[in-house]
Amino acid sequence: DVGSGTGALLPHLRAAGVADVLAVDVSAAMLEAGAGRGGAPSAAAAPVLGNTPAVRPWVGDIESVPAYQGPVDAVFFNSVFGNVHDQRGALDAAAVPLKARVDQLARLVALVGNK
Repeated sequence: DVGSGTGALLPHLRAAGVADVLAVDVSAAMLEAGAGRGGAPSAAAAPVLGNTPAVRPWVGDIESVPAYQGPVDAVFFNSVFGNVHDQRGALDAAAVPLKARVDQLARLVALVGNK
C-alpha cells in the first residue's frame, strides 16, 4: 500500500482476505497513527517469507523498498500517485517486487481521485 498514511485502505485489504501488507509512507508519524488499522492476521493465514502475516510499515518512498520486502501480488497507489514527484521512477520501483505467476496476474493499481 504505497502512500499508506494512516492506513485508510488497510481494513478493506484485510477484509478482502489479504493477509500480509507492506504499508509504505514517507511519514513515520502517519504510519504510526495508522498502526492497528489493519487488524490482527487471521488464524488461517499462512506465514509469508517465514514471517507471521501482518501489516508491516516501511518508512520511505516506494523506490527505497528493498527487494527482501517482496515479492508481492499487488501494489496499490491509493490517491497518492498525483503527489509522487517521479511517477515513472515510482512505477518502475513498484514493478520490481511484483511476482507474476502463470495462474495469476500481478497487479499494479493507481487510483487518482475522481477525475
